[in-house]
Amino acid sequence: MTFFSDLNFFIILLIVIFPISIVNYKVNSKYLFLLVNLIFIHLLFKNNKIIYISFILFLLYEYILIRLTIFSNELYKHFVFLAILPLILNKFLFVKNIHFGFIGISYITFKIVEIIIEIRDGLIKEINIVDYMSYLLFFPTFISGPIDRYRRFKEDVSNKISRNDYLEFLGTGIDKFLTGAFYKFIIASFFFKYMEIISEKPITIISTIGYSYLYGFYLFFDFAGYSLMAVGVAYLFKIKVADNFNKPFLSTDISDFWNRWHITLSFWFRDFIFKRLTYNWIQKDKFENNLVRAVNAFLINMFIMGIWHGVNWSYILYGIYHGVLLSANEVYQKRSKFYKKHKKNKYYKFISWLITLNLVMFGFLIFSERFILLGKMLVEKYF
Repeated sequence: MTFFSDLNFFIILLIVIFPISIVNYKVNSKYLFLLVNLIFIHLLFKNNKIIYISFILFLLYEYILIRLTIFSNELYKHFVFLAILPLILNKFLFVKNIHFGFIGISYITFKIVEIIIEIRDGLIKEINIVDYMSYLLFFPTFISGPIDRYRRFKEDVSNKISRNDYLEFLGTGIDKFLTGAFYKFIIASFFFKYMEIISEKPITIISTIGYSYLYGFYLFFDFAGYSLMAVGVAYLFKIKVADNFNKPFLSTDISDFWNRWHITLSFWFRDFIFKRLTYNWIQKDKFENNLVRAVNAFLINMFIMGIWHGVNWSYILYGIYHGVLLSANEVYQKRSKFYKKHKKNKYYKFISWLITLNLVMFGFLIFSERFILLGKMLVEKYF
């Protein structure tokens, strides 16, 4: 069973939601909450026993690392490495005979790394097995996010709410879910249909430009739709998961875009890679100034984000491309007198929006692999 696309998922969700809606504001049981999540995770993995067992062992392994961090947080860097090791083995070293390749491993790993680092920072003092399992196994966000934060999530689970408060959660959740379903199953399907038409035709520069825009809009409505449905279902359980998209195609610069696109992933990388790098470099007095530090941090941050998508030239180039754009944008905004003088001008904002939109769509072209196919076609044609 696949979440948010399989008919059986929606049927079971409806069956579960009605009793949960009745008791949610009356009974604040974290054990009942965990049980519901365990049911959905069981349905996800039940057809593959090897993956199922490896997933359970993975959860136990990561919990041991978290407990060790609580007792020896000075070794947290080692524990972070060990926490991401299964993901590295599965995703980057092409180890075929291990069984850590279960769906959702990337997003679970992000959550575990967050917990370990925040234990080290003193923000998390203790974590029990029920809270740990509930956070990692929360089924609406299990496969593809949005990525929540442990302390915020735990607070929502623990909060007792009134009937009126829950009805507000319920209304918001249904609205988000239906909007997401419309995005994913209607609008995204519309763009996908025309993408397929172009894909069947010979590759040309003109068709590739058209494809980049269709793919960009398809990617947005498909993923934003999925995320909205996940957030909507989370609200039905009174968990206020953050929205993942905020009108990204209205961005006026590339930094603004990453504050609007796949927000929870972007902010995770910002908080646990970009900021950690720059802080470490400041402490060690590396690089001549903060601008140089920011440029290097952007390049590393986005390279890691690119390769996280997979060891594929399209993803690697996509990460490098956005790293360069963010670095150039940072230098321009910090050093350009023209920018400082005109940044509030409405005509300047319009031109900035237009440039940003085209840069973003070109990035999606790189991400889609069609850019590499176009490159091969041009090389074969002219060389």
